[in-house]
Amino acid sequence: MAETVKTCSSCGSELPHDAVACPACGVALGSAAPRGKKSWAPLWARLGCLGALVLACVIAAIFLPTTLTSHKRIRQRSQVTQIRSFATMALSYEADFKRAPVPPGAPSGEGWRFVPIADMKAVLVPVYGSEFPEKDVYGHPYLYGYTDADVTAFCVIATGSDGQRDSDALPKVPVKTDCYENDVIWMNDEFLQVPEGPQHSCK
Repeated sequence: MAETVKTCSSCGSELPHDAVACPACGVALGSAAPRGKKSWAPLWARLGCLGALVLACVIAAIFLPTTLTSHKRIRQRSQVTQIRSFATMALSYEADFKRAPVPPGAPSGEGWRFVPIADMKAVLVPVYGSEFPEKDVYGHPYLYGYTDADVTAFCVIATGSDGQRDSDALPKVPVKTDCYENDVIWMNDEFLQVPEGPQHSCK
């Protein structure tokens, strides 16, 4: 009866009768995994990498917007803090002179007039403070407003993340905002418009 030909279970090569290892692929006889099972290993490895990539994308989708949002919220709070600091200086000036500070050589006229807050340094520094920021955290200049209709009235405006005024007119009543693009406005001794609660981008 013809002798049964043995083949390597790993690579399929014909084996000598007394072989203890496959001369073609080097796999020890009796230790190699069946060919059908071996082919699954790279597949599971690929699926594992794909799963890790999908998981990473899901995590990024959840946490990245939150991180960006937190960064913008911190900028809003910085505007609020800096405006309040400047307003304290202006109120101290007002207590001494019974009128709000006006920039040097300010023209008279009706209605509100606005100048970059940097124009107020000559009036307030160093008597009422050592320094104050001219621009907000977005790099936009703070605006200072005054009016002849009420010499004790003044306002400070930080434009929102877009750098644009919400309106040429000031709000008539206090406003709570929820958009990063909204202005932050101080008038006299309180915030006339200020962010409150959860914020989001509206443009």
